[in-house]
Amino acid sequence: MQVFFNLDDFKKISQPTAVAIGNFDGIHLGHQKILEALAERAQKSRLISVCLTFEPHTANVIHPGRIRLLQTLTQKLNKISQFDIHATMVLGFDQKLAALQSRQFIQDIVLKALKAKEIIIGHNFRFGKNREGDISSLQAMAAKLNFSFSVHTVPAVSVEDTVVSSSLIRSLIAQGHVEKAQIYLGRPYAVSGTVIKGESRGTSLGFPTANLLSDNDILPPGVFVTSNTLEGKDHISLTNIGFRPTYQKENISIESHIIGLTQDLYGKNVTVRFLKKIRDEQRFATPKELAAQIQKDILYAKRQYQDLIR
Repeated sequence: MQVFFNLDDFKKISQPTAVAIGNFDGIHLGHQKILEALAERAQKSRLISVCLTFEPHTANVIHPGRIRLLQTLTQKLNKISQFDIHATMVLGFDQKLAALQSRQFIQDIVLKALKAKEIIIGHNFRFGKNREGDISSLQAMAAKLNFSFSVHTVPAVSVEDTVVSSSLIRSLIAQGHVEKAQIYLGRPYAVSGTVIKGESRGTSLGFPTANLLSDNDILPPGVFVTSNTLEGKDHISLTNIGFRPTYQKENISIESHIIGLTQDLYGKNVTVRFLKKIRDEQRFATPKELAAQIQKDILYAKRQYQDLIR
């Protein structure tokens, strides 16, 4: 998949396109249906499939700090690349673009710059200044332009009568409900980062941990059965996210004990996938009591792991 970060570079693609538009934060089950529809429409109409997304998230430009994202840009692009998509256009979103009228956005960017002949959107798609554009106005625009492009709307995806949305998933993860979030994401929630030097508390307890420095916005609180991907291999792990109350720490940390692995991990990139919450973080009277609980958690993780990764 080709990735473009400005419209000038996109000129390298000369063929007409099918374009799916959205923030696509999380690439949840609803987003996946849109990307699948994009690939299908492009193949059927012999067009180049293009995912148009934005950086930063449009809501955080209009209302700074409004939402915490489910993915880093790298994670999002990696997930999009798993679909049969030819290219992704990451459009820098700023106040100037936010002020663009809906008609101008479609004509100048989607039709002219991206050469779209088909546009694929989700059920709640809004665009343009003050979110004035919607599905109806886009369809009216197509009619007014003598149907020089067509519009395809992908309906909402529901699981157990609940509409899948990024906001729902954000709320679940922020509360530590990773198993419920997985249902709507279609995969375990994951954070990625670099292993940094910690205080070696885990080593002193007999359970060395990888302390992760991550750019992910949302960190689920608690102790979890996790799967860590390191250098292309998956490892069963136990991960704690919190403030380490036994040691009276105030800064949140990500500490992951990869069971059975003893090698030095400093500087390595690790992805942690959250499979099941074991318990909330808690304060123990002594480090010895904490170590005893960690041992219990590890035994639990080993028993649960194979069922959780199926």
